[in-house]
Amino acid sequence: MTIYVLHHKRSGLTADGVQYIGRPHVLGNPFTHLEKDTLAQYKVDTVEQAIDEYRIHFYRELNSNPEFRNEVARLVRHYQLHGILYLSCWCKDELSPRSKDHGCHCDVVREFILSTLPVMYYYQRVVNALG
Repeated sequence: MTIYVLHHKRSGLTADGVQYIGRPHVLGNPFTHLEKDTLAQYKVDTVEQAIDEYRIHFYRELNSNPEFRNEVARLVRHYQLHGILYLSCWCKDELSPRSKDHGCHCDVVREFILSTLPVMYYYQRVVNALG
């Protein structure tokens, strides 16, 4: 079971398993470090700051925004069903890396999905045992 982060344009993958979560998607990062115009709402100084701010945003939205929460749940279900998930944005391509690639908000989404699976499997086993 694997989750990959792909560059939306460079990867060339268009399979059903590729899930675009860049801007303006509900899971898109509202923070950018880029000087050029983007769809981001907020400007920060570095990639690391954009990812750190997104991590805070991610958990805040997960707790307060039903649309955001439903989209995360959809990705978790997709990963559970297929055993593989391709998250697509504009930051990097793990299948064909380049020196300009860098960390990405997709890494935060991947970390969350991977961290929830053991809890979900345990919960499912308990529910099944209780019948």
